[in-house]
Amino acid sequence: MKIKRKDKALILSGNELFGMIGMTALFFFGVGIYLLIACIWPEDGIVDWLGVGLVACWTCMGLWMAVSSLNVALAELVIDGKGVQLRRPLGKKSIAWNQIRDWGLSYAGTANHDDNAYDFYFAEEPQDKKNAYSRRLEKRVLRFEVIGEDYEQIVKKVLPFCESYARVAPFVPEDVPHWI
Repeated sequence: MKIKRKDKALILSGNELFGMIGMTALFFFGVGIYLLIACIWPEDGIVDWLGVGLVACWTCMGLWMAVSSLNVALAELVIDGKGVQLRRPLGKKSIAWNQIRDWGLSYAGTANHDDNAYDFYFAEEPQDKKNAYSRRLEKRVLRFEVIGEDYEQIVKKVLPFCESYARVAPFVPEDVPHWI
């Protein structure tokens, strides 16, 4: 993750893990297209429709994984005096500081074998507490994925910046190994 400072704003961008997943999924999508062409126009002229259906499912799943992963990998979180804006290739959302009622880091699971994954979130309504480390985040919550050592950057650089604008205290769990 990269943190840039630009005109009294912080811009968080880049998620290498989701970028790698997206590129791998694009490869699977390409293989699926190749196999679909081979299945629909076989050399002997006999089409195996069950095979076409299975390869079509493979191809659609690869496309869905590529689009959703690259949408996360190419996201930018812009934090400034007006509020918070999440820009992604498939749309953008924003919340003004006076509308934010809950924000912080919510434990999302384990990523990349032993790194913790967190959702850096901003919500217009208080989110229900799941346990001491996470919240039950609703769909309309603005969230940005934080993995591994990025947690420390968020806590040291971004949270103090946000606290100067926010009207409520952040939810920040301790970064400890989880056995969930």
